[in-house]
Amino acid sequence: MKDRIRILLVFCCCFLLTSCLTPPHSFIPQKTEMVYELQQEKDSAFLMQVRSAGQEEFASFHLREQALFLVRGTPEGREEAQFLEQPLTTGKSWKWSTGTATVLAIEPVQVPMGSFQAVPVEYQRNAQFQGKMVSITERIWFVRHLGWIRIEQKIDGKLFALQELIRCDPPSENSSVSGKGLDYFPLDLHRSWTFEKKSEFEAGKE
Repeated sequence: MKDRIRILLVFCCCFLLTSCLTPPHSFIPQKTEMVYELQQEKDSAFLMQVRSAGQEEFASFHLREQALFLVRGTPEGREEAQFLEQPLTTGKSWKWSTGTATVLAIEPVQVPMGSFQAVPVEYQRNAQFQGKMVSITERIWFVRHLGWIRIEQKIDGKLFALQELIRCDPPSENSSVSGKGLDYFPLDLHRSWTFEKKSEFEAGKE
């Protein structure tokens, strides 16, 4: 159970699935909350805490001019991948880990927090999962001055997990505010995003 929660935290935060997930032997729908909070800043590097079901993980974002990079540890060592680049113009693409990220056309999106005009970015790559090579696709919807509001994850075209924004808590008046970030991803310290996560696992079927 701890490994399954850990891989969901990493996958939901940095969108890269690893092989440590041990799925259950039957179909199990799960529903919980995911909380992402920016906690520290040093030299344009931001530490984000990810909390879910009593577990926590951390990710590091690095801001470089008009681009935001994600840094994580892998079995092979440290990996850095470009997460966003502004402006988010339709059709723009960049290298994402071993795959590609592509900006899609702005569209209306409904989540528990409300209705928004959002820009989807689709992240695609191939990775080992359950002993075989699979195609991993994540589509994340971003709203100007708010950040991410919806995260959809698929493996070989089948829905794996869905997160939708419940609320976004800005920094308190007593918290330090960095005033940095991108138009579609503010990097204010102690800002947090709370998502409702629905995940489905199905083992033993090709």
